[in-house]
Amino acid sequence: QRILNFNLPCKDQQQTNYCWINAPTHCVEITRLTQNQPMVILSPASAGAQIKNFKNVGGWGQEGLEWIVEHGLYPVDMWPANANSPSDRKYMTAAGKAAALDYRVTEWWELRPKNMAQLISCLLRRIPVAVGYDWWGHEVTAVDAIWLDGTVAIRIRNSWGMSWGNKGFSVLQGNKM
Repeated sequence: QRILNFNLPCKDQQQTNYCWINAPTHCVEITRLTQNQPMVILSPASAGAQIKNFKNVGGWGQEGLEWIVEHGLYPVDMWPANANSPSDRKYMTAAGKAAALDYRVTEWWELRPKNMAQLISCLLRRIPVAVGYDWWGHEVTAVDAIWLDGTVAIRIRNSWGMSWGNKGFSVLQGNKM
């Protein structure tokens, strides 16, 4: 519920195959807000397009996160959120590269697959987690641990726009977590 109070719009990957970079990008945005930093909407494509040589292909959240650690993310006013075609190389500017360095990740952990204790521990500490689901072929942002139907569940934020779920949020429980 905490993340709902920030009025942060969810990501909308539109016609891209970039869920793998939208999830860690959203984690950076959320983390900034939980640290009382100003809201800045960041561009997943500023990392994803460069990683994938401007191809609209899938990837892994970890490769995106490693890029963000080293290079950071451009704000969307310097690189549109879904600009990932070869003609979008024009956004690779010196000013954008310099600005992206302000939006790097300085610390992260790789959680063990299917380790709910680690995931819930992060969420209870207000640390969002980019989680990939083989059953879904999709990566989303886990934002909160909740108690539902007598058991723990997780609130996620998808990258399919504000009209999906409840303003981009949904809940996963049971073996879907």
